[in-house]
Parts: sequence; C-alpha cells; structure tokens
Amino acid sequence: MTTSMSGRLSLSRATAAAAAVVLLAHGGAQAAPAPRLDPSAPSAAERAVFEACLLKAQGEAGAAAHCVTRVAEACAAQDGGETTAGMVICDARERALWTARIEVDTARLAARHSPGQRAALASAQTAFERWRAAKCAYAASLYEGGSLARVVEARCSLETTAAWSLDLARRVADEDGD
Repeated sequence: MTTSMSGRLSLSRATAAAAAVVLLAHGGAQAAPAPRLDPSAPSAAERAVFEACLLKAQGEAGAAAHCVTRVAEACAAQDGGETTAGMVICDARERALWTARIEVDTARLAARHSPGQRAALASAQTAFERWRAAKCAYAASLYEGGSLARVVEARCSLETTAAWSLDLARRVADEDGD
C-alpha cells in the first residue's frame, strides 16, 4: 500500500468505484437527490406572475403598487410557506424580482443622464440601501429578536425595495413620455 497522497486518492477512488458497482448490481443504489435550488431565487412561474401583473398595470397610475407582495403571498400559500423560514424565503424571492427591476431602471436612467445626474443617482441608490437596512432593522427590533422579527424585517425589505423600484420606474416612464 502506498503512503503518498495520490496513492491514497487512487485507492479511495478504486474502493468507491467497486462499492458503486456492487450497489448497482444489487439494486441498492438510488438516484441522487436533485440539487437544491437557491431558496431566495424566484422560480420561472413567479417571474411570469410578477411580469404579468406589471404588464397589466401599465398605463394606470399607481396600479403597479397592487403587484407588491403578490408573488410573496402566493409563495407563502404553498406547503411550508406559512413557517417563519418560508415567509422569509418567499419575501426574499419577490424582493429579488424588484431588485432586478431596480438594476434595469437604474441602468436605463444612467444611460440618459449627464455625469452629474449619474453621480446623484448612484448616491441615491447607496442612500436607499442604507435607509432600507436601517428602517427594516428598526422595524424588526420592535420584536426584540423573536421569530416574528425575521418576518417583519423580510417584509419591510420587500416593500421598501418595491417602493424604490416603483419610484425609479415612474422616472423612466416620465423620461419616456409615457
């Protein structure tokens, strides 16, 4: 038996391969579980619901505000969504959708703006992120670290992010002449 790292690695691979052959031959191996998806990444169906809601709201002043929490509420109605962790995950999934819109609208605005306006927009985005963190930390602090604190902080973050996104979208629409 060799004592080198590569020798041990080869022996380990050979042993593992032999064990896999034995398991497969006797029907003892089962398929590996599907890889776990990022729980904060919205699904394709959630993206479709979100985009459909925003599309329907186009042209109606304030109508897009009715889209806020729509994805999170549908997610929370699913099995496991009613738990503290489920509610936090569902809010994070929708917040990711609003954040993506912020990134698109910020880029659209920046492309049209003067250097001074771009700097002001970047400063506003940084200030928004600090404000959201402080605002939502305060909201959560009212529950003194209890499990509801996580839910309140997640919902605050979602709603505050959506409000900023809707503000930026109005600015884009104003510049587009819509």
